[in-house]
Amino acid sequence: MATLWDAAFTDLTTPRPQGHPADGADPHFHARTLLVRATEVVRVPPAFHARDLRALDSLGKDPTLTAALHASRDSKITQTLAAGLQLADRFESAQKPPACYARALISAAMDACRLGWDAPLPDGFLRDAASGYLTDEQRTEAGPGWFTSALADARAQVQRVAAALEPVPRRDGMGARPDVSRLADYLDAHGRAVREHAVPPQPFWAAAAAHAEGAGLLARLSREAEARHLGDDAERLAGLATAAGDHGAHTMLAEMRERAGDWQGAERMARLASDGGDPRGCAVLAWLRERAGDHEGAERMARLAAGAGDTDALRSLMEKREQAGDRLGAERLARLAAEARDPGALRRLARARERTGDTESAERLYGLAAGAGDKRPYNALVRRLERSGNGRGAEETARMAADAGNPRCYTTLAWIRERAGDRQAAERLARLAADAEDRHALRELAELWERTGDRHGAERLARPAAEAGDPDAPRRLDWRRQRRGEG
Repeated sequence: MATLWDAAFTDLTTPRPQGHPADGADPHFHARTLLVRATEVVRVPPAFHARDLRALDSLGKDPTLTAALHASRDSKITQTLAAGLQLADRFESAQKPPACYARALISAAMDACRLGWDAPLPDGFLRDAASGYLTDEQRTEAGPGWFTSALADARAQVQRVAAALEPVPRRDGMGARPDVSRLADYLDAHGRAVREHAVPPQPFWAAAAAHAEGAGLLARLSREAEARHLGDDAERLAGLATAAGDHGAHTMLAEMRERAGDWQGAERMARLASDGGDPRGCAVLAWLRERAGDHEGAERMARLAAGAGDTDALRSLMEKREQAGDRLGAERLARLAAEARDPGALRRLARARERTGDTESAERLYGLAAGAGDKRPYNALVRRLERSGNGRGAEETARMAADAGNPRCYTTLAWIRERAGDRQAAERLARLAADAEDRHALRELAELWERTGDRHGAERLARPAAEAGDPDAPRRLDWRRQRRGEG
């Protein structure tokens, strides 16, 4: 049994043409004589199918195969097995000049990949970052052509199949893109393991700021710098991300610094975010001002955030004021949120007042929320008015809800009257609900009456239910009677 690369097999088994100009005997005569007698030649494909990969993964016994499976780009496991370990060995053993310079480039590429750099790596980035991975002595010994030599070394193929830094194909057309590389999959996996807790050196961050492109990549790198307590680098990258179109980068830093207890740094980042057009920056500033006791400043920033479309800060401040007993302040903030097209704040405040037993205030706030365009408070308001004995007010509110596109309030009121024994009012309200296009109201009431034995009343409601757009109503009544064995 033997293994050969395809090109080598072809060289060894192809007979030399007659009249070949080369002098001397056929150099592959004996190898060809042996190989042409092979009983079986298995040609391994360049990449494996998904079913083969699943079968390989199910074995789970050989650590080398498992590593190759998870570290191979485009399912090219054979190439990883042939060169992956050698690539890692070359990287680990490259400690002295000139090999250490290629190692520095590869180390920078490893850190970039594990920190989320998902684009091709520019040669300029690798060159500028490399100094951080070298000792003073190694940097001193570097000659003028160190980078050209190191890059060529890192791009040299091992076993003729894989290099530490591989070329990147053009987006269209043929050939490789100039001046960029990508890290070999096996070394990417190796770097994530051996450099998991390593903090990239300062030249790495400076090179990233100089060469990284795209708002998303810059924001990711900023987040990674902040997580490693590299505030200056994080701010610089966040500023670049904002300039590239990611207006949330500074807000992200503000939130991270707030969680870390750096309120001054958080406020500085939040101001940069709001200056850059991110309303969440104003919201963060509002929370920070509120925590610092500057309630006026907090409201001012919350209003700015709401004016830009983010009403979270107003709602949050409203809840804090309500909990602190500042009822007038809470209502003022809820009204501001409603003016900013978020009437839900008024509804939530009404619910909070209702839970404390302040029904009068709750009714008023539910009404304000409904008047501001929130359909959800109508049901609560109808129930509240009915329980307080204001039946006329409840029906008037149900009519307003139907006019606003919420006919179910009529149905809710119909069920309340039904439970109170006022079937005449329940039927009248169910008919109003049907007229307001709640097509199930009459059928639901008809089914209730059918269950309680009022067959005549159920039939009386089933016919107009069908006319109101619920054709199943008569059929459902017949089905219920058949289940009871009635004709």
